[in-house]
Amino acid sequence: MRTWFRDLPLARKLTLLAMSTSAVALVVACAVFTAYDRHSHAAAAARDLTALTDMFADQASAALTFHDDDAASKDLASLDASPGFTEACLYDAEGELFVRYQRDAKLRPLLPDQAPELGVVHQGDGLVAVRPV
Repeated sequence: MRTWFRDLPLARKLTLLAMSTSAVALVVACAVFTAYDRHSHAAAAARDLTALTDMFADQASAALTFHDDDAASKDLASLDASPGFTEACLYDAEGELFVRYQRDAKLRPLLPDQAPELGVVHQGDGLVAVRPV
């Protein structure tokens, strides 16, 4: 392997060096852009989910205050319009499950019966947002 490189003219060696350096720089740049894109997409998804959960919290506060599970179920049923939502829960003031929405009732629930900690968490392939009402 050393002999073929040694036998190359200087102009070819310099060209090969420039091309190798450019290829390495291109691979590194692609890796950085991909990492940035994934991070910014995740951050945007978390912001969007937080905004939607805040809207649902405002909408569901009356149902929780008056313990109206029919109204709360109707509020959560509006998530059928958003295909990205697979499950949503409303918890009462004690942290107990009040109402659960599942797009596919055949699947095992992913969200617990007790209210998890507040915040946005990556769980599996999706996001879980827990916001106060």
